[in-house]
Amino acid sequence: MTIPFSPGDSVAGYFRDSGGEEQDLSVEQQSRAFETWCRENDLVIGRVFVDLARPGSSIVGREAFVEMMRHFRSGEAQEKGVVVWKYSRFSRDVDDAAFYRADLRRMDFAVHSLNDNIPDGPEGRFFEAAIDWMNQRFLEDLSTDVRRGLRDLVQIYGCVPGVPPMGFKREPVTIGKRRDGTPHIAHRWIPDPELVPRIRQAFEMRAAGSSLYTIHKAAKLYGSLNSYRTFFSNRIYMGILEFGDLVIEKYCTPFIDPQTWSAVQALIEAHAQARFGAQHPRRTNSIYLLSGLMYCARCGSSMYGNTVTRHNLYGRDEAYRCSRARRRRDCTAGRISRRHIEDAVLNTVKDYILLPENMAAIHQLAIEAQTMGEKKRQEMMRSNVAQRRDLSRQIANITRAIADRGHSRAMLDKLTALEGRRAELQVEYDRLQIPLELIPPLTDDEIRDRAVHVTERLSAAPMEQRRQILRGLIQKIVAERDGGTIRGLITYFYPPPPFVEAPPETGGALLPMPPAPMGASDAKNPPEWAGFFFARQVGSVPRGLSSS
Repeated sequence: MTIPFSPGDSVAGYFRDSGGEEQDLSVEQQSRAFETWCRENDLVIGRVFVDLARPGSSIVGREAFVEMMRHFRSGEAQEKGVVVWKYSRFSRDVDDAAFYRADLRRMDFAVHSLNDNIPDGPEGRFFEAAIDWMNQRFLEDLSTDVRRGLRDLVQIYGCVPGVPPMGFKREPVTIGKRRDGTPHIAHRWIPDPELVPRIRQAFEMRAAGSSLYTIHKAAKLYGSLNSYRTFFSNRIYMGILEFGDLVIEKYCTPFIDPQTWSAVQALIEAHAQARFGAQHPRRTNSIYLLSGLMYCARCGSSMYGNTVTRHNLYGRDEAYRCSRARRRRDCTAGRISRRHIEDAVLNTVKDYILLPENMAAIHQLAIEAQTMGEKKRQEMMRSNVAQRRDLSRQIANITRAIADRGHSRAMLDKLTALEGRRAELQVEYDRLQIPLELIPPLTDDEIRDRAVHVTERLSAAPMEQRRQILRGLIQKIVAERDGGTIRGLITYFYPPPPFVEAPPETGGALLPMPPAPMGASDAKNPPEWAGFFFARQVGSVPRGLSSS
């Protein structure tokens, strides 16, 4: 196996272990072997990257690996390549291993394994692929063995890995000895006597029809109401443990009796049928136009459409509600009438955002972006030509050197890499030669006609089309209700110049724009987002957001 480095070259090192009790070689041993190998081959040690206790199945969480790739991609790396203990230390995922090695080699950096015997030449790639396959297969077999071992651990000893559910605690169980003679300890889940009465109380209250909020206030088991949804369907409280496809009856003493369990499950089923039956919002068109755009002004959480049927003269109460106020009960935001807020937003869009002058500003921004894109394309084409010219010069120099002094493996590899890079740049140049699609200029009448067309669609189009139009214009709507007044901010795309301050006596008046619109950046980059503040009286006749 030929070393892809010459004496005096600087090389980087990458070393990893998985953090298990039994490792092939620790990172310290890998590093010492790397240092010895560099001394024997007269190589200079460059940067060393180390990931401790990180699995090789993915690069997620491997900060040193990501930093190594960033280092080589920066264009400032002095090393000629990277050395690893084994390819399995580099990655155990077939796709990741092939991709990142190819990426390094494309940038003319070598990847060398101290312990994988890879032959020189193109056939070496075949051996690398085989090693990658074996590394991933080892990981998959190991995963299968682990799952089988966990299943035996649960089935034979009743020991369960992980955090126990509410009301249980871990009890250590000695199940044997390890190879080094130390005890092998696992943990079984046993009921926590201090929590059993509160859990029994929660189930009995639920069986009697109490709401989750009432149960939460009385039992105080979790920090959020969402946790109770899976809590009431966990059969562990009936003494039944479910671990994957394994079901162990009589795992522990039941917390509740079968009658209480059945009553709770019947209530859950009835609630699911009432809420997610034929009227499920995914099966029918939602009536809430601003879904996905509304946010709570008090806590920043998203707001969702909530319909409450009242048995009085008012009938259905359709409103937007703060998700955090519903989920955690620690936000004081009240419900906002769907009719009032949607009327206000639609009137704002029609009266201000879709004004012809604003549409003209949006169109002008698109043209300017197109012009900047064309300039960027021309710059990239010039840079591409310069890079290919430099590569051609290097290729010619290597070719002359080969003709004068003969070839070596390093020279041939270098020549192949340069030719490959030049071919890539030629493909990129051909792509850059395709001109951008031009945005035609529009007259004032054409812009006015388009504004009218969009306005009409907002009034007459189906709900989903109207929602798509709004999402194309509006970034977000932050709103709140304060007594009889709804206040908020509509953040939208590229506004016209700021409006003058409206008189305070206008209930639905547009407030003045701030000096730097929301979302504005520095002077070199014009703002793309700005906002309208609005306020309107809930009890007034819907007037939208008027400045007069």
